[in-house]
Amino acid sequence: MRSEEGINAAFADLADIEQNAIPNIAATGETEKESATKVRQAIEAEGQITLCRLLGTASLERTESRGGYFGGAYRLEHPDQDDENWLKNVVLRKESGAIKVSHDAVVTLDEEFTPDMIRAMSTEWAIPDDPEYYSTSE
Repeated sequence: MRSEEGINAAFADLADIEQNAIPNIAATGETEKESATKVRQAIEAEGQITLCRLLGTASLERTESRGGYFGGAYRLEHPDQDDENWLKNVVLRKESGAIKVSHDAVVTLDEEFTPDMIRAMSTEWAIPDDPEYYSTSE
């Protein structure tokens, strides 16, 4: 279960990793393939820190419990679902180097979907022209 105290402790751990571990990552290996894998993992580490910050920020913002996490009670301080105040999406964006939070209304099934909404819900737009993009071969 999540708590404000636990999320803030995770933020402190992330700052420590970013300041002390990330600058010391070495990307060398015994083979070219091993070195390339370590370089990729080093690059991904920064993205994983960003993802953790986004998840923590959204978790702190939503002062209710929603979803199937541990029977729906995933925020210790806010164990109940609150549709009156929280039937909306938490939207995060980067602004001046900081995470900014806003809210968007949820799309309900009784609304007519605009062409932009249909496009956003499809996966067709995300497929690159290069068929090798998704290749898993060595």
